[in-house]
Amino acid sequence: MNSSFLHADGTLAPQRHAWWSDWLPSLTQVQQAIQLRFEAAPAPSVGLYNDRTDALAITMRQGLGLVVVAALLAGFIPFLVNSVTAIGLGTPLPLIKLAQQTQRFNVMPSQLGQSLQTVAGLAPALFPRWLAALLSAVGAWINWPLNWLTWWLVYGVATLLATKIWGAPPTLQRFLAVTSYAAAPLILTGLGPIPCLGFVAQIVAVVWMLAVYAASVRAITRLDWGHTIVAILLPAAVVSLVAFALTLAFASTFMRMIF
Repeated sequence: MNSSFLHADGTLAPQRHAWWSDWLPSLTQVQQAIQLRFEAAPAPSVGLYNDRTDALAITMRQGLGLVVVAALLAGFIPFLVNSVTAIGLGTPLPLIKLAQQTQRFNVMPSQLGQSLQTVAGLAPALFPRWLAALLSAVGAWINWPLNWLTWWLVYGVATLLATKIWGAPPTLQRFLAVTSYAAAPLILTGLGPIPCLGFVAQIVAVVWMLAVYAASVRAITRLDWGHTIVAILLPAAVVSLVAFALTLAFASTFMRMIF
């Protein structure tokens, strides 16, 4: 909450914010962003905003905090499901996943698959079974913000480079800060374990995230919609072409080895 007080001379002192205000944007800012209500970005000479009611006033530190908190919220329900599953079986989560994938897709010989399932049922040597299972679920939960931060940073840098083709003015910090709002709709992906509702929620989350990301890129770069969409899709297109070329090269090499 914001707070203010009076000096001895009766003048109003500047407002003070809670400690977390340095690490997270205000709810008003997030609400405006997910409603796609971005104002025009300021000229570089104006400097940064200092208004916690304006979506564009977000800082790089607040953007980082928003991505981390959104990822932790999205991963909370999967964490509960993984914890119950792992503790119930008394097995670390990675071994459970590996054994399930082996059985579901039959990607390994049956003897090896049975061996993996046997290992998954063994008691850990250093920790009680329930503690090892819980720690593995916590590790998977912590991995959520790490993955989101990686995508946010890497794809943000690639998109910013694409916008530079048309002379977009923002710096990397400003660009990443404003585009961090796209993480907020992805909280809905945490409903994935819920039957039926989870699938619909994930689709809505992805579409909503793309809309927020496009609106934030357009607001901070001041590009038109056409250039904004191209700049967002260009990194994905390049990655897809590289992956396709590598797949063809691997397939060609594999066919030569066989024939």
